[in-house]
Amino acid sequence: MASKDVADNKTASPNETAWMITGRLLAGMILYGVIGWLLGRWLGHEALFIAGGILFGMAASLYLVLARLNQETEQMKRSSQT
Repeated sequence: MASKDVADNKTASPNETAWMITGRLLAGMILYGVIGWLLGRWLGHEALFIAGGILFGMAASLYLVLARLNQETEQMKRSSQT
């Protein structure tokens, strides 16, 4: 039986949602930027891999943010119907 996270059972306030979006976007940029930097140092094309890592991190983070917001919207629709 899978346990649910406490944060998944409540709706987030607008302030919490704004910080979640900011945190995920920054974390994705930083994490994949560092991975790109490490790959660039290893393979010899630092600028290319850093830029690619940051762009990939932004795209992945944006996908996660949109998926989470869609999940919250669906949850709010279901709770308002019942």
